[in-house]
Amino acid sequence: MTAGETPGVGRLVAVATALLLLVGGGAWVLFRATVSEPTVRPVVAPEPALALAHSDTPRVAMVATVLEVRGSAERERSGVWVPLKAGDALTEQDGVRTSATGGVDLQIGDSRSRITVAGGTTLNVRELSSEVHRLGLTRGRLTADYEENGTRALRIEGAGGAGGAVASTRGARFTVLSSGTAVAVATQRGEVGLASGGATVMIPAGSQSVALAAAAPSAAAPIPLDVLLRVARLAAADTLCARVKGVVRPGSQVRLDEEEIPVAADGTFELAVPRKAGLTGVKVAVLEPSGLGREQLIPCRSVAKDAQPVEEPSDVKIDWTQP
Repeated sequence: MTAGETPGVGRLVAVATALLLLVGGGAWVLFRATVSEPTVRPVVAPEPALALAHSDTPRVAMVATVLEVRGSAERERSGVWVPLKAGDALTEQDGVRTSATGGVDLQIGDSRSRITVAGGTTLNVRELSSEVHRLGLTRGRLTADYEENGTRALRIEGAGGAGGAVASTRGARFTVLSSGTAVAVATQRGEVGLASGGATVMIPAGSQSVALAAAAPSAAAPIPLDVLLRVARLAAADTLCARVKGVVRPGSQVRLDEEEIPVAADGTFELAVPRKAGLTGVKVAVLEPSGLGREQLIPCRSVAKDAQPVEEPSDVKIDWTQP
């Protein structure tokens, strides 16, 4: 061990790696790379940019709207668990838990930020205000695609109370995995701070870090390229209903439900259909110059399951150049 290195990193990495492998096959896709010996000393104080803003403006509580529920999920309020459904509003102190094959998409306030809760996850809403959005992740995994908005911050707090690990950001896309005793963070876009044991490590895009119990986080280490590609594929599978590529006779008109789709001069077209609550499929129709019309109903593809490997999403291909 050289001067400046964090004691016990070898033990931290070995325990954290084994611990994360037990959480779930699909969740470990993000964190299976071994965290190397730290080459950068952790920052010993929280980054100023991540300190919570304080204002004299009266505090206004927000709600988290449930955009979509996959499989089985429940909400807890005042000690009572009830089934969760799309359109429900979560308030401070509400709890959420998903079945092993379930999942929930949340939107906080009127922002475009999205919180995707994976299967086998238990969390609670701790604070939703104009200054901070705080979620407690007791166990499981969530992915946040968080939009920057002034000084507002998102905090994902692991188990362990005030001394537990906390992931925080002003704007980033990242995944947090909590086993109850360890918290791992992988950043795909932006930068996330992981604080634990009196130290904070900044995790840039393409990197990951692990905090075990009350120990300082490991130094941010690169995520291998193959893991990043799988993360991107999982994100695409989770956020797209369908991706459609097609070719029609030049001069034809293509419509997605009631919206006209641009067609290139050679008759080719391509479109990505976002996933949204209640959407089970879309209708693609073509009207040829002769007046002949055709249409095809394309169902939304299934969301990738945590326990299954993530594959490249397949495209729906349409060839309407033949009679």
